Amino acid sequence: MYSTRDFIREQATAAVLLSPEDPGAALRSMWATTTKLSPLIRAEGFIQYLVGRDPMQALGWLERNRSMMCDYGDWWMIPKGSKAASFHYVDEYTWIEHCHVGGVEGMLRRCGVSAAVTVALRNAYRGELQIEWE
Repeated sequence: MYSTRDFIREQATAAVLLSPEDPGAALRSMWATTTKLSPLIRAEGFIQYLVGRDPMQALGWLERNRSMMCDYGDWWMIPKGSKAASFHYVDEYTWIEHCHVGGVEGMLRRCGVSAAVTVALRNAYRGELQIEWE
């Protein structure tokens, strides 16, 4: 597993280099296109194979496979009908309002749906995303 400290530092540095005026937008964009960063293993196609084009299945896959991405904190999903869900984060060190919004938007875009994501932060490390799609 990649060192959390190094990962956060590298994400922050890349965001400032990409967009000094709005590093949050750069983080969001980076996370929205994460699978395009792994063309050698064809991550885009692999994720499509795993979750198909079902947004709830894709979000469920993210929830179940957190340990593949990090070894701190916790997150969980609560379905809210057939076209909505919430993601809850505790002890999350990446920027929920930028990174996770971008990640969810990118995942749902790969499912072929348009998503509206609303953020509610309790503090810098705890919050939730309300996600709706069409």
